[in-house]
Amino acid sequence: MTKVLLLTAALAALTFSAAEPVIGNKIRRPARLFVAGDYPDKGVTITADDLKQIVANFSTAPNVPVKTEHTDTVLDPLGEVSALYLEGDELYGVLTFSPGMDAHIRERGVEHLSIAIVRDEATGYRLKETSLVFTPRVRTAGFLSAPAVQAKLAAFSALGKMTPAMRPTVERLLSAPQVVSFSDGSALDVAAEVEALFAAMPVLQPRGSVAAASFSAPVAGPSAETAAFGKLFGVDPAKIHANLGQRN
Repeated sequence: MTKVLLLTAALAALTFSAAEPVIGNKIRRPARLFVAGDYPDKGVTITADDLKQIVANFSTAPNVPVKTEHTDTVLDPLGEVSALYLEGDELYGVLTFSPGMDAHIRERGVEHLSIAIVRDEATGYRLKETSLVFTPRVRTAGFLSAPAVQAKLAAFSALGKMTPAMRPTVERLLSAPQVVSFSDGSALDVAAEVEALFAAMPVLQPRGSVAAASFSAPVAGPSAETAAFGKLFGVDPAKIHANLGQRN
C-alpha cells in the first residue's frame, strides 16, 4: 500500500547575495527541505531514521521533479531534485533548474518549498516530488543562501578545524554541491561528505594557540582522517602528512 504525504517547508526573508553555481547549462541551488518531528495536522511523525530511509531510497528513484503547489501543469517539471543528504535531523537537497527558469523563480521572489513523500510497505518512505509553494509549514527550511554557507564556514573555523588556506576550496564545495556516481550504482554527495569530514577531523588550529605547538609528534604515516581529506580534495595524503610533520 502506498500513501502520499505532503509536508511543506519554508524559510522567510531569504537573500541570495552571490550567484549560484552553473553546472553545464543548469543552475544548482542547495536547499533545506525538511526537519524531523511531529506533524499532528498530518497525523504523522517523521524521525531522523525516516529521513535516512528517504535518502537511501533516493539513489534508486527515477528523476524527482520540482513542481508548483503539488499540481500537474503543462510546465512540469520546473526542475528536478539532483541530490539529497542529511545533517542531523534535517533533510537537505540540491534543486536543479535551467537558467531561464531559475531567473523566473528569483524574479517572482519564490522562497518556500514543500515536499511530497510516499510510504510503501516494502521500501518505506521515499521522496515523490518537491514543490514551490506560497504557504510555509516548516519555517526553518528553504533554499540555502550564500550567508548560510558562510555560517557553516564560520563554524568550522571556530572549532579550529579549518585553516585560512582551506577556506576557498571548502566554500566552493559547499556552494556547488555535486553528486558523484560509481559503477556499482552508489552515489556520494560531495557537500555532505565535506561536512562529515570536518565533523570527524581533529583540531588543526586551536584558537589562541601557537600553530607550531598545536600538532602532536609525527607518526609513521597519514591518519585515516588525513587519508580521507586527501582523497576528497585530490591531494596526496603523504604530502599532507609531511607538511603537518614539518610544523612540529
